[in-house]
Amino acid sequence: MRADVWWTEFGPPVGTEQGAGQRPSVVISSDDLHRTGAPVAFVVPVTTSQRHFPSRVPIAPGRSGLRQPSWAAVEHTRSVSTLRLLEHLGSVGDGVMDQIFRSLRYLLDLDLS
Repeated sequence: MRADVWWTEFGPPVGTEQGAGQRPSVVISSDDLHRTGAPVAFVVPVTTSQRHFPSRVPIAPGRSGLRQPSWAAVEHTRSVSTLRLLEHLGSVGDGVMDQIFRSLRYLLDLDLS
């Protein structure tokens, strides 16, 4: 499930939250979490707006199941019920996941050395 791209129901946003209604997302939570049967997944919403934020990670169409070049909006990472994961679209490679985790370390000021 980690690195999978899903069509996701985010519901109505509040304020500047990303994820109005339905949009793709990338699952970033560990496969170990999902094997436990946890009813939540940590996801990064996907957008077609790059906005030149340092936390945005490019995702190419193709293997991801996306139809156009898109960006993982890492600054909008959130947990969702797995019931919100509606349709599996594809997956992203290790390079994209590495960039997503680098962005999370930047956003959360984590030193994992």
